[in-house]
Amino acid sequence: MTERLSRTRLALFFTRRGSLCKWDDAGILEREVALYRRLLPALAGVTFVTHGDRRDAWHRSRIEPIGLVYNRFKLPADIRGAIEDLLGDEALRRRLGAGGREHVVERFSLDRVVERELALYEELV
Repeated sequence: MTERLSRTRLALFFTRRGSLCKWDDAGILEREVALYRRLLPALAGVTFVTHGDRRDAWHRSRIEPIGLVYNRFKLPADIRGAIEDLLGDEALRRRLGAGGREHVVERFSLDRVVERELALYEELV
């Protein structure tokens, strides 16, 4: 784990009107939560930003210590500010995009993902 990574907060934005309720209905909530709990020790924090509503709050205790933002129209000021900064700065978007791509290609090759997934399955079974 690098110091830089340990200062990084991961905000996982659900797409296509995704919510914790939908993940639960699809049977993937526990798997996804387990994955992000495993990542959490290497990071400063993980927050799920869902398209759900207050019904997602019922799942809060199931996903702890992962944070939850469930109102898609009233994001906290710090998240909204970060998004606005990205929207207004093409050079920053390109730099962060290139860095993100490099990070993903380097750390998440198919072989590494398979290895990690199998280790997680071993732990869960």
